[in-house]
Amino acid sequence: DESKLAVLWMDVKLQNLQKKRPEDYKPGDAAHAYARGVAFLATECGAYVEAEKISVETHDAFCERCAQALDVDVKIFRETLAEFEASLGKQLHEGVAQRVKALRAALDDEGFAEKAFASLQKRESKILEMVSDVSKVEDLRKDMLANLDQAAGDAVAEAAMCQQLIPAVEAMLGERLLGGEEG
Repeated sequence: DESKLAVLWMDVKLQNLQKKRPEDYKPGDAAHAYARGVAFLATECGAYVEAEKISVETHDAFCERCAQALDVDVKIFRETLAEFEASLGKQLHEGVAQRVKALRAALDDEGFAEKAFASLQKRESKILEMVSDVSKVEDLRKDMLANLDQAAGDAVAEAAMCQQLIPAVEAMLGERLLGGEEG
């Protein structure tokens, strides 16, 4: 049963964290790396509830075990968990916004097709087998912009578009869009 396996796996990860509990952790220190690790596990467990793989009751029981691992009251753990999840969501949203901005900046450049085609030729890229001239690259640029526009305002769709389009744009330009970060 997938749900039992998911819970067992979460318990194993929690036990592994508990074994490595740092001596400098103080109960109630939500900013401590140990507390954040436990909160991240509880967030992951909550995702199984959202995906309807486990019940709310099972998640509640896991949260109780997390609270015990942190030596805090479960109510306090739940409040801290809600703050952690909100912060995590905000970080993810900001990350997507940065990737969308970088992607849009590259695609909004009117000289994109010429730059990309010249880069592909210089590197003798296999992509040239699919885009035989600058106009084909320009068509691709317009299609990618249209896809990005269609996803606008939906963070999940924008994240999916970035995951798909950033590597393609980087391959065409022969350079990274986001410095050393993974796109």
